[in-house]
Amino acid sequence: MVFYGGQEELDNLVWDRNDEDSEAAQNQLRLKTFCLQVEEFVQYQFGKPATLISPLIFRGFNVLYRVQVEEMSPHVVVRLPCPSLVQFPGEKTMYKAATACLVAQETKLPVPRHLHFGQDSVLGPFIIMERRENSGSISARLTRPNKDLPVPHVLDPNVSESLLHAIWQRVAHCLLAMSRLAFPRIGSLLQTHTHIYEVAGRPSSHNMTDMVRLANIPRCILPPESQTYTGTDEWYTVLAEMHIAQLSSRILPETLSSCPPNSGPFRLWGDDFRAGNILLDDSDEIAAPIDWEYTYAGPMQFILDPPWWLLLETAEMWSPDLNDWKQTYESSLGIWLLAMEKAEASMGKSAYNTFPVPLSRYMRESWRTGRFFLSYAARKSWAFDSMYWNLLDERFFGDRDPGVVKGDLWTTRIDLLSDDERAAMEPFIQRKMAESKERRIVEWDETEAQKRFSELLFN
Repeated sequence: MVFYGGQEELDNLVWDRNDEDSEAAQNQLRLKTFCLQVEEFVQYQFGKPATLISPLIFRGFNVLYRVQVEEMSPHVVVRLPCPSLVQFPGEKTMYKAATACLVAQETKLPVPRHLHFGQDSVLGPFIIMERRENSGSISARLTRPNKDLPVPHVLDPNVSESLLHAIWQRVAHCLLAMSRLAFPRIGSLLQTHTHIYEVAGRPSSHNMTDMVRLANIPRCILPPESQTYTGTDEWYTVLAEMHIAQLSSRILPETLSSCPPNSGPFRLWGDDFRAGNILLDDSDEIAAPIDWEYTYAGPMQFILDPPWWLLLETAEMWSPDLNDWKQTYESSLGIWLLAMEKAEASMGKSAYNTFPVPLSRYMRESWRTGRFFLSYAARKSWAFDSMYWNLLDERFFGDRDPGVVKGDLWTTRIDLLSDDERAAMEPFIQRKMAESKERRIVEWDETEAQKRFSELLFN
């Protein structure tokens, strides 16, 4: 089922199973015996006594152990991927560490030093990094007041424009620094030699992890671990295949205003780079950008869009609906663009010497032309339908009959499909409707999964 106003419905059975497995795994990570293992491991790495400092912090996809090492300052943090929440823990850890090290090496961003990392240890995949003193994330600083801590952060409409402008300008400096990093291929970074980091792994996207974690998508249909890409079109095709959506591949970049070249260079893009992963100090200066997971060299177009996280919450999870998110976002976008322009002015031509025009101008054009929504939909399977039907369909294919109810919108574009696609649609829908009546988790073997996937792609 599709929620045309927001996010598609997830597989609740798979989600429930994943939550149960994650809770059991997290309980293991809290055990005193495991905490002692963490202390002993840090002591082994540094050759000095180490003491764990409470509390443990479960943050997103990771658990953080703060450790004091004798005669060392500042303290260190041991970051371990949470079992079950993270589907490719070793791969993810090595990508994240390599990205953080490269950004620290090639920019002046205050990235905490990554002192040790690996994927084959008594603790499993791990990162040991410096701890940076901070007063919390940008999201925590800008969120609306709410006593219910589990509620997601949403931008406080009463935050002063001056505070928002000041913080966004500092973030803009970070994005400008990151935009200068260029790569010859699309994919994730790995350390190949000492202090050398290259694109050598598949693009590790947030969406790919969620496909396995929340929808039980067989891993065998995902790109191979070592797969990288030389062209933007090639990667967009892979995204379309992961969506199982032929229409997405019909929305060609040429229908919009000038886009970056297909062959690169490619730029660093973080699916999870957002206000919640940027720490501030007591003066609202940036203390550290953290959590470089799901960051990879991607299509240049991604960084030419304005940040999706200006309202802190994602578009597909916004209440009451996507159209309200769009209106609210548009009212905040002006402040971001002004902050971006001021940051560019302070840096002079060095702010955009890798682009023909300032990055802020690309961002303004991206919103005006709709490229923002195209990129967003391409990256997120669960946002695709709502983003497409609300904000993309009529832009590309003309007006629809306003009398068509939301559940029948697909019938207005069935003529875009080929005869073979239309012929395949009916039995596919019937099979999925039949499967939906029997609520159970299906575990596909590799052969059957590949067969079903190929049928959908008409291979």
